[in-house]
Amino acid sequence: MNSSIVSFCQVVLTLLLCSSAAYAFSRLRFIGRNVLYLVVLVALTVPLEVVLVPLYRLTGALGLENNLIAVFLPFVAQPLGLFLLRQAFDDIPRELDEAARIDGASHLQTLRHVLLPNIRPALATVAIFTFLFSWNAFLWPLVIINDPQNQLAQVVVAQAAGAPGELPNWGVIMSSASLTMLPVLLVFLVLQRYFVRGIALTGIKG
Repeated sequence: MNSSIVSFCQVVLTLLLCSSAAYAFSRLRFIGRNVLYLVVLVALTVPLEVVLVPLYRLTGALGLENNLIAVFLPFVAQPLGLFLLRQAFDDIPRELDEAARIDGASHLQTLRHVLLPNIRPALATVAIFTFLFSWNAFLWPLVIINDPQNQLAQVVVAQAAGAPGELPNWGVIMSSASLTMLPVLLVFLVLQRYFVRGIALTGIKG
């Protein structure tokens, strides 16, 4: 249940934030846009281990330690999601935006009613990647969550192996791993056709 709550919140917030940011980078013109976009892409190369200590201190200062919010909130801004959605927006003709503005649509209305329905495969792709990242998270939940009642599935599966020196209970380990794999398979099977189309649309230009 904890993993489901964290994954759902992270997917929803990531789609909202990344789609809005991707629209701004793709459709709006502002000073420093390309430089800022490059900085966002550079963030893709920064591993979690580099920012683990300052992120832990910041989370503790905000009073979110041992809280499920602290598990997903630092990762809702996904550079990969922003990159994929901007690629998808760039492939949509700008004439659709112009037609919407002529009809009196605002930026938010254009994004919601015109552009987002045309990039559903890309949204599904970002949703799958985000869900996999959140569901399989191990190091950050292990660090920030101390209460066993709030712990996530992957950490519990690892703890099922027992303490060092003890004989592992392979039956418990294998059954736990199988159960935690089922939601991933279900999500992928449901969104498979959108995932394949999303990869094709965001990876091929022209």
